[in-house]
Amino acid sequence: MTSSLHIAFVMYNDFRANSAIQVHHFANHLAALGCRCDILVPKNLDTCRTHIGGEICYTPWLYSDYLQDCPENAPPDIIHAWTPREVVRRQVEKMRQRWPSARLVIDLEDNEELVTSAQLGLSIQQLRAMSLPELDDLIPESLSHPLRSSELMETAVGFTIIMDTLESFLPACKPRHVLWPVCNRTHFFPRGKDENLMGRLGLTSEEFILCYIGNVHAANWREVRSLYIAVALARRQGIPAVLLRAGRDFHPFLHNDGDWVRACVVPLGMVSNREIPELLALADLLVQPGRPDPFNDYRLPSKLPEFLAMAKPVVLPRTNLGRFVQSGKEAFVTERGDALEILGHIKAARERPDLYAAVGRAGALFVQENFEGQSIARKLLAFYISLLSNG
Repeated sequence: MTSSLHIAFVMYNDFRANSAIQVHHFANHLAALGCRCDILVPKNLDTCRTHIGGEICYTPWLYSDYLQDCPENAPPDIIHAWTPREVVRRQVEKMRQRWPSARLVIDLEDNEELVTSAQLGLSIQQLRAMSLPELDDLIPESLSHPLRSSELMETAVGFTIIMDTLESFLPACKPRHVLWPVCNRTHFFPRGKDENLMGRLGLTSEEFILCYIGNVHAANWREVRSLYIAVALARRQGIPAVLLRAGRDFHPFLHNDGDWVRACVVPLGMVSNREIPELLALADLLVQPGRPDPFNDYRLPSKLPEFLAMAKPVVLPRTNLGRFVQSGKEAFVTERGDALEILGHIKAARERPDLYAAVGRAGALFVQENFEGQSIARKLLAFYISLLSNG
């Protein structure tokens, strides 16, 4: 399948966001199928080079430059809005005024209503009770506006959703396509531990290493805290466990437990996407904390296919991707996802390393079958074409 479609992806953040990394892969694969792709970010255009790097087969743009410099004789056929958050909605409205023939597709990757509620510290019921002027004054551009996002979604010709559960948020009878992220297996693949990196991080071969890549925010701080405490409890019980942590903290989560827990953590801060595979390769166990809830049920953490691709044993909750793997065969699925259950897997991985290694290898095969870029891009392109064909 080849196509000359012109697709403009409108992102809510710069190329350091996991979403932008995924769209980078979609755009590269669509370009190989003959599409012209643009990725628009609101700021920090240089992060395309500094954070992602590698082959770039699309054109990265700043919002403002695109409106000014995109040629009038080559408008986008598809505007793919990456979530209906306010910063995206405002840009999309400007683009549609300039190119009214472009078809709008919206991607959902979270329970946006819950994210807005958690970030603002207000219940969903409180938000729903507010008037439009009150919400306009309250909602920052980084979040979805409860009313204006719904209005935007009604005007879309179709939707991509990262998880089938997100269908419950879509307008009735609108076409939708489940779009899982691409796992770049030329980047994420099994490899040995880099002893030089171990030395630079102050790690030893006797330590049992876990690695977590991700930010902490108002919607996930409790589950990340569970992972931290599980590692600290393992240390108290004589297991030389250590947690490598990359990412930023946008919400406090250790409280009064901070000192004894932090002693078990190697904080790395924000790292580039190119550095992540070598960090994951150091791990003896990779854990995605959490449990089924209104936050986790509607997302698919992009780190999970990357974890699995490294052929490391992965522990994940019985929600989102945990609904699709076979527990004990391709990954280990938790029921509660609390610190004690995670601690149990740390102990079991040390006691039964052969079993956990075999599960890690099977997890890598699961990624090959479900997160392959060319196949995902072909299905996405077919969805675009169907939307244009249906008028």
